[in-house]
Amino acid sequence: MTAPVHTVCVFCASSEAVSAEHRATASELGRGIALRGWGLMYGGGNIGLMGEVARACLDAGGHVTGVIPHLLAD
Repeated sequence: MTAPVHTVCVFCASSEAVSAEHRATASELGRGIALRGWGLMYGGGNIGLMGEVARACLDAGGHVTGVIPHLLAD
């Protein structure tokens, strides 16, 4: 799979303590990115809003790249 020409970078909460409205908006964003043929670059987490955006993008067939800074990887 080749990387898309346009990539959107999204960094957001990894906390699970977010409202359903914010989760829905994050999912809508991820899906919209994929449906436009753009890629997503994000904070690499699978929980919270980060996870919502990434899952929605992947579920819609999008290209996702996670970036975890060395400081946070441990």
